[in-house]
Order: sequence, then C-alpha cells, then structure tokens
Amino acid sequence: MSKSTFFPGSKRLYPILDLGSQEGHLAKQVSLWKQWGLSYYQLRAKEVTGEEYCSIALTLKQEFPDLHIIANDFAYEAIHHPDLFSGLHLGQEDLQQLGFRNSIRRLLAKRCSSIEARFILGISTHNTGEIVSTLSSEEETPLPWSYIALGPCFPSQSKKNQKNDTLFKNELLVEAVRVFARQNSQRSTDLALVLIGGITRDNAKLLFHVVHSVSPRISPVIAAIQSAREKETFLLG
Repeated sequence: MSKSTFFPGSKRLYPILDLGSQEGHLAKQVSLWKQWGLSYYQLRAKEVTGEEYCSIALTLKQEFPDLHIIANDFAYEAIHHPDLFSGLHLGQEDLQQLGFRNSIRRLLAKRCSSIEARFILGISTHNTGEIVSTLSSEEETPLPWSYIALGPCFPSQSKKNQKNDTLFKNELLVEAVRVFARQNSQRSTDLALVLIGGITRDNAKLLFHVVHSVSPRISPVIAAIQSAREKETFLLG
C-alpha cells in the first residue's frame, strides 16, 4: 500500500461526545480528554435539528478553537460548514435514507480531497457483508472512506433497543477482521479500523489480541463514550 489514509488515532482512541448521555457536560468531557492530547471528537446528537446541531458544535468550537469535530449523521451540515466540522460519520441506515445521490457523493469527495483542511469520512458496519458492500461500491462516485467502524463488539448502554447479537459473543469478530484486512489490502490507501460498542478496560485488551492475531499490521482504534475520567482505560500500548 502506497499511502496511509489520514485518521487522528495516534493514541488509538476516538472519543465520542454523546448528547444523550453527556448533556450539559460536553465541554467538561472535552477538557478532560484534551489533557491527553486528543483533539478529534465525534459529536452524536440524535434528537436535535440541523440548526441546533450546528449551534452545539459552534459553542464547543468557541470554547476550544483547535477542536476537530466529526459530525454524526448530519451530512448536509458537515459538507456546508467546514468552519465547524472536520469530518462525517455515517451509519448504514444513513446511506439508505439519504440515498446518497451522486451530487452528495461528489461534494463529499471534494471535501475529502482538500489539502488545506483534510476531511475524515467514516462508516459503521456490523458484519462482513456490510464491510464488503461498503468497500466494493460500484457507485459512479465511490466515497473515499477514512475508516471503517466495526461493532457492536459488546453490549452498549448508549444504544437503545440494541439486539443482543454482538460480534464478540457470536464469535464473528475474527472473520470480520479477516475480511476487513483482505479488503484493505486491495486498496491503494490504508483504512483505519475503529472498534465500537461497549468497550471497557476489562475487554479492550481482548479485542486488541483478537485483531492482532488475525493481522499484526492492523492497529485498531477504540471508540469511547465512557466518562473521560476513565480515559486511561483505552490508552493501551
């Protein structure tokens, strides 16, 4: 592979600011995480309008000017407000609901190709089929993904009505990582692998062991919603 796709996971940690579980405490969470040199955060806020979402992002940016916010779901806002957002995270449902017309794909591709302000683009996957379909897209304008998020690895309290079919429980993680590694090897740029869903101090090392047993070349990044006071949990090796 000739070049690694940019992803700010140098500490193998991807903090997620979740308005649903941290409402009123987002700035405090950022302050705690930043003590560890983390500056890229995904902002999750499911029950707000696009205008309200931008207002939340603006408030955080005003308090932390060097903060890089990855928008969750709000594609239009992420594309048209480069002053607020440094990237976009999409779920499988988002792709289906938006239809992701070629016009949107072209705008995202343009944002991702910007040299002045690199744009991060990630997507959630839950099984091998979604990994393959995401990376084997035959769309007219393929999306230039920066990372693939895989999960849920374990049950997560942040997801309501989540089924009890986690990758680790059903022993599907090994095959999913194997498929990711194979798909990644066929690309000209490396993708980052982000592990999501119920990851704690007690199970994070298990995940790293599984991934490295499949492919020592992959250094997974952990997505963390837990309290920033427990950040040392995830800063492994």
